[in-house]
Amino acid sequence: MIGGVATKTVPIGIVGGTAFGRYPKISSEQTWNMIVSDDWLVDFAGYRSVLTIKSGQAQGRGLFNSAKTGQMIAVIDNGVYVLTKSRDRSSPLAFTKVGNLETFTGDVFIDENDANGANPDGGVQIALCDKKNIYIYDTATSTLTKITTDFVPGYVQFQDGYFIAPAVGTNTWRLSVLNDGTSWPATDPDSGATNVGELLTKPDNTLACVRVPGKAGVLLVIGSIVTEVYTDVGAQLFPYQRSSWLNIDYGCLNPATIAASDQFVIWLGVNEKSGPVILYTDGNQVQQISNDGLNYLFQNLTNPTDCYGFLFKQDGHLIYQFTFPDDNISFIYDFNTQLFFNVSDENQNYHIAKRAVYFDDSFYFISDRTGQIYEYSTKYSDLDGEICPRIRIPKNIRFGSQPFNVNNFNFVMEMGDTSNQQFVDLAFSYNGGRDFGSYMRYHCNELGNARNIIQFWQVGYTNDLVPQLRFYSTGRFVVSNGEMSIQ
Repeated sequence: MIGGVATKTVPIGIVGGTAFGRYPKISSEQTWNMIVSDDWLVDFAGYRSVLTIKSGQAQGRGLFNSAKTGQMIAVIDNGVYVLTKSRDRSSPLAFTKVGNLETFTGDVFIDENDANGANPDGGVQIALCDKKNIYIYDTATSTLTKITTDFVPGYVQFQDGYFIAPAVGTNTWRLSVLNDGTSWPATDPDSGATNVGELLTKPDNTLACVRVPGKAGVLLVIGSIVTEVYTDVGAQLFPYQRSSWLNIDYGCLNPATIAASDQFVIWLGVNEKSGPVILYTDGNQVQQISNDGLNYLFQNLTNPTDCYGFLFKQDGHLIYQFTFPDDNISFIYDFNTQLFFNVSDENQNYHIAKRAVYFDDSFYFISDRTGQIYEYSTKYSDLDGEICPRIRIPKNIRFGSQPFNVNNFNFVMEMGDTSNQQFVDLAFSYNGGRDFGSYMRYHCNELGNARNIIQFWQVGYTNDLVPQLRFYSTGRFVVSNGEMSIQ
């Protein structure tokens, strides 16, 4: 009791994700560049430039890890590069340019086959598609060749001996000759079998053909408003058979959002009756993971078709990262905690990662802003040497319409474990997150001083309180939930 007025202690949900209220009054809850681990708020992965392929402004367009050859393939502007482990201690990677594409911008999709029909004694074929042409990089001869096709190809994928690609602008999709990505005839000249499939559930154009992880021979044929499920049954006239009982009533807004890992395929879906939503499927069931507030955000974007996404694992957390460059925002979805989070660069602009792959025990990514390769890891708490903006805005604190006075606001945070300077700024909104007041700064303990409670006093009087915490350091943060004393 303070001054004869009863007090009580209430919990504060400092640990959490981004909740996407349609309006701030519904929810202002956001988390930037942090994720939840074991009910603590910890750093999301930082990054460090480890290789410069092209100086100055450039556009990273595609990145692929070739499991067969132990190399990565990167496309920056129109250049195609092979990346290998380096013997130079100044960088973990080395690169060699192997050729050029005819285009300089836009997404490039990459996959490899498991045998080379033209060179059976060695090497594999790596297919690259810039949505204009297919190129084959032959690892046996180290040559890049543009392939002549009678269709405009799109998202390229390998499954069961075939390269598979949509015929852009049509409802058809095509198979290469078995184990040879240099040949794409509509009819096999030897067997007479067709190499052309059709998307038939709705009048639609095929955008991508994607194998489903963990499901033998299962293929998603994705259009702009519908998705069909096929299985490779090995039939002589055409190997794929369409499911007679399942299709997905969503297509894809942009094939660059499609990602697959573990047992899931995830993408930004849309159909003729629905705006953009985030979907994932295991080939049997489909699940929408975007909520009402996020779908509302999607529908109010300036250019939602300018988007891309990828999957990667951060310390065991399967994470889908997706970005809308024209609208300057990036998000992640953590499958482990089923929470969304905001991610950004050092200036709170959209995150620079465009494609990430796992290679030689590390994750690497390319950016659409530079000609560099970056390592992506929680061993970095900064963003290529810059302080990462780590922000937490807990959900609105309300007790019906009853006003209350906050005497004390406190939470537990790891301190004294780093030589890096750390401080925390705290501001409050008294009108439900519409505006925030001045920041109060707390300088964290220095190395060796492990007292770990951060407290702020005499917060104020309101009926709708929203705190905003900003964490500043090139070192890590480990933050727990808090509580406040109110009257």
